[in-house]
Amino acid sequence: MTKRPSGTIRIATAAYPPFVKDCGIYTLIPTDECPKPGIDHEILGQLFAYAKIPYKLYPHTGDVKWGEMQPDGSYNGLTGDVINGKYDTIGVQYSIDEKRASKVDFSYNIYHDTAMYIVSNALDPDREWKSKATLIYRVFDWQSSVGLLSVILLLTALLIANTHIIDAARKGRIFDKAIIKDTITSYQDALILLLEGKEKYPSLSTRLVFLILAFSVLLMGNLYQGGLFTVMVPAEFDAVWWQAYMFQNGSAWKPIFNKNIIMISDFVGAAYERYRYGSDLCQDFSRQPAKPLPIMSLLSVFLLLASGGIIGFFLFCYELGRYRRTKCKVKHVLPFVAGKVDITTSDV
Repeated sequence: MTKRPSGTIRIATAAYPPFVKDCGIYTLIPTDECPKPGIDHEILGQLFAYAKIPYKLYPHTGDVKWGEMQPDGSYNGLTGDVINGKYDTIGVQYSIDEKRASKVDFSYNIYHDTAMYIVSNALDPDREWKSKATLIYRVFDWQSSVGLLSVILLLTALLIANTHIIDAARKGRIFDKAIIKDTITSYQDALILLLEGKEKYPSLSTRLVFLILAFSVLLMGNLYQGGLFTVMVPAEFDAVWWQAYMFQNGSAWKPIFNKNIIMISDFVGAAYERYRYGSDLCQDFSRQPAKPLPIMSLLSVFLLLASGGIIGFFLFCYELGRYRRTKCKVKHVLPFVAGKVDITTSDV
């Protein structure tokens, strides 16, 4: 059980529109001088009052950056202040990415109706088509991607190895008895006996390889489309970020926030409705007008699926050419009877 931390929590909050009203004072509780201190401030005030947490507020007016990763892997701005222990948490909206999540920890989402997805708020969509086109390779971390590709390659390698083993057994040169144990040699003899007297030997089917590749393309295509859902959203949602609180890794304040965020969820929903639709709502997100997606973004949506179709087309051509070459060599006839193919070979 996590021990409750003693002392006052130090929290940095944004004290500028649209996060708070420009009241001249910064408070977490509505007052006569500042009846609308801001939705983030009111949520924190309710949370601290419910949890009986003493707090000290450090408002900032936008002159300090939220924090960007530096070349040495550290963070500057408010994120860096949380990592370095200057503040215990930041109470406002911000995006969560993989690199940032490796440096800090996050509480539960504070608003479950509108911020269920991490979405991209691209400053210049015309330059992000490459990012969208390669999104499939960034859906999971690199370990998961390597694992998926390794399984596919392993299956293909096993099929190829099995074909070469059978082919070598037919020719009587499957193993070198000088270096292979008797148990493996017995496996060789069994294969030779199994294939003895047969004119047609099993081989790796191109159709099977095609099925493996087709399954891979289908899986990656579905993941790609799911990933695109998080970046290709209606314009009215383009400013929605993950709304939570940022802590140091292992902070004792995080479980307290998680518990009490759930307890005040009704208040959070009501506060968002009041600020969003209230007559005195400060709504200044500085959004750009909705624009059509650029042509490169539209093409990138189907880039991976198109590549799968191209691979399938070339495999089909290869299979067709292989079939025609086999037909010329063995001069066989293919009568189609009841949907089945009967291969009859003639002596040359």
